Amino acid sequence: MIKVIVTGINGFSGRHFVKFLTSIADISVLGIDLKIDPGTEGYELDLRNPVGLAGILAKEKPDCLVHLAGVNKSERFRDFYEGNVFTTIHILEGLVAAGMFDTKILLISSSAVYGRSKIKKVNERTVVIPVNYYGSSKLAMENVALKFIENHNLMIRIARPFNLIGPGQSTEFALPSFIRQLCEIKYLDKPPLIRTGNLDGKRDFLDVTDAVTAYWKILNQGKTGEIYNIGSGLAVSISDVLEKLILAMDLKVEHKIDKARIQQNRIEELAQNSTFEETAYLLHHDRLPTTQQLEEFAERLSGARQI
Repeated sequence: MIKVIVTGINGFSGRHFVKFLTSIADISVLGIDLKIDPGTEGYELDLRNPVGLAGILAKEKPDCLVHLAGVNKSERFRDFYEGNVFTTIHILEGLVAAGMFDTKILLISSSAVYGRSKIKKVNERTVVIPVNYYGSSKLAMENVALKFIENHNLMIRIARPFNLIGPGQSTEFALPSFIRQLCEIKYLDKPPLIRTGNLDGKRDFLDVTDAVTAYWKILNQGKTGEIYNIGSGLAVSISDVLEKLILAMDLKVEHKIDKARIQQNRIEELAQNSTFEETAYLLHHDRLPTTQQLEEFAERLSGARQI
C-alpha cells in the first residue's frame, strides 16, 4: 500500500486530486489542512506550525507527499511568503529530520513565475521574471526546494501549472466569477449586467482533472530536481471565454469593466510550449482542444442552479 500525504486536501485542486487517487488501487491518502472534511482521513493543522508538522511526518512516514496548500490571493506580501515559502521549508525540514530521503515529493509552483515574458509560449528553460507577489513567492519556493535537493538529496519534483479551471473553484478567479454572475442573472432574476476586470489578456486554460493526472505522472515518472510545465499550449482570449459562457447559457447581458477587479501587474498573454520534449512524454493525453473544453465546461456548469 502506497501512503500519500496531500497538503491542502480540502482546496480546489486537493479535492480533485484525491478523487483521482481513489480511482487507483493500493493507495492510502492522508490529508493535512486547516479543516478536514468528514470522511477524509488526515490532520487539521496550520502548516506554519513546524513542530506539529514534523510530528505528523515522523509518525506517518509517507511514500509520497504532494504539497498543494498555499496562498494565491492576498493584499500582503508577507502572506505569500508565509503560505508558500515557509510552509514548504517546514515540510522539507520535517522530512529531513525524520530521515525520509526516499519520499517522493511534488511541489506545486505556478506559471506566474514567468511574469511578462517576451516569449509568449514558454518552456521550462524560459527566463523567469515574476511581476507579482504570488509569482515571486512561488519562485522563492522553487529555489528553496533546489537547495534541499543539493544539501539533502530529497526526491523533489516541481510542477508549474497554468490556469486551472473546473467545478469547485473559488469565485475570486475569473471564470467562476463569470459563471456565478451569469447564474444569478439567469436563475435569480438579477439585472443582466456582468462586471469583470480587464478582458484583453490571453491565458492557457487547463481542466483541473488533466492537471491532477499530470501531477501523479510527474511524481512517479519525473526526475528529481526537474521542473515541469502543465498546460494546453494554447493561449485563449479571456473575452472569448466570456462570450462562450454567455452563449452556452443563452443570455443577453451588458458588460461593464469594474476597476476594482482589474489586476495590478497583470500578465497579458502566456501559454506553455507543449512541444518541449522534456515534458511531452509526461503530459501527452488525447483530449479535446482547449476551446472545445471551455465550451463543454460552460455548458456543464450553466445547467447547475447551485450558485
